Amino acid sequence: GATIKLLEGTHLIADETVIGNKILDIYGEGKNTIIKIADNGSSTTYGLRISTGLTLKNLTLDGNASNTATGELLQIYGDGSGGETVNDVTIQDIWLTNLNAEFIVGTGTGMNDFQVKNVTSLNNLPLDFLNFNVPVNCFASQVIVKDCNVQIAGDGPFMKIVVATTGYGSNYFGTGNRITYATGGSNGVAFNWSEVNRGVISNNIAFANDTGRMQIFANLIECNYLTITGNNVKGANYAGIYCNPLDDSTITGNIIIGSGAVYTAGIHFDSGDRNVVMGNHIDIWNTDAITIDSGSDKHVVVGNYSGGDGIVDNGASSVVADNNDNG
Repeated sequence: GATIKLLEGTHLIADETVIGNKILDIYGEGKNTIIKIADNGSSTTYGLRISTGLTLKNLTLDGNASNTATGELLQIYGDGSGGETVNDVTIQDIWLTNLNAEFIVGTGTGMNDFQVKNVTSLNNLPLDFLNFNVPVNCFASQVIVKDCNVQIAGDGPFMKIVVATTGYGSNYFGTGNRITYATGGSNGVAFNWSEVNRGVISNNIAFANDTGRMQIFANLIECNYLTITGNNVKGANYAGIYCNPLDDSTITGNIIIGSGAVYTAGIHFDSGDRNVVMGNHIDIWNTDAITIDSGSDKHVVVGNYSGGDGIVDNGASSVVADNNDNG
């Protein structure tokens, strides 16, 4: 590999710049080191394409939205063949500004040891922060998004990883982030995960500054062995945590405050079995604080505050006890 040290100042790159097979470490001197997309009126798919290992640290990324028509700023790229992965990517200590579209999009590849840490948006992101649609027979593992502070103005997810093949996603971590859904969106989903075997969503603050901006905090599809703890969520209008299915996981110590809209529940088990739900503070859900649908069984739901919204158990063989439903 090679190391590039960028001094303070603005460094222009063209649209659709490709980092080839060489592994690069690119470091700046702080916020005043700026990598900026050069002026270009034509529509392009991406700003920077990454197909091998990369470290990008301690600088500002400027999408130059008013003078370009660039798509996603960073594209993680593969050819879609089975087993394709991009390995060893670290995006850390980054400031974002003036994006036209998504920040990070994966296309045609899985990923391993992919870390995004301490990224701050200086203004609203128009779309997704991180969005991976992992193709058939490709793995997604050891994905970390940590300590980021992001404002999203549209409907984009904060951390979306959808894996096509059952059992090919593992070890995801979304921890310590601050996520604000600002003006402009109505269906935002902060964490949108599918086919995840083991992961952690913890100590995040997610906030919608107007009714209807954030739809769901965590949408979990075909997931198991997750730990969801210590999150502080306010303003979701459909569900705080939606599980379809979620198995063998723990949901503990979260604050999940709804928007007051008449939709579903703070925690909703559409399906899934053997989950532990304890010590959560759930309030302002006009339907239920916790809903367990028929066919979702063998949970332990103990010691939660449900704010008068109630806990509805339509499954079987669950323990539901010592919850406080005094509004």
